[in-house]
Amino acid sequence: MNICVSGECLSAINDEQLKTLIKQGNRPPLSEISGPAELLKFAKKWIGRCWHKSPDKRPLFDRK
Repeated sequence: MNICVSGECLSAINDEQLKTLIKQGNRPPLSEISGPAELLKFAKKWIGRCWHKSPDKRPLFDRK
């Protein structure tokens, strides 16, 4: 899998490497996502929230 940020692509061989890249702030631009309009709206909203640079601004999924 590759992540491209500002025209530069980073290769990730496995999920752990991908997680590390994302934790370091490397996130693909949302403009790179394609698909049906309804799915795009949903995906871009939640990806943007879940990948917020400030962890305390990300949604909690612990169902509390």
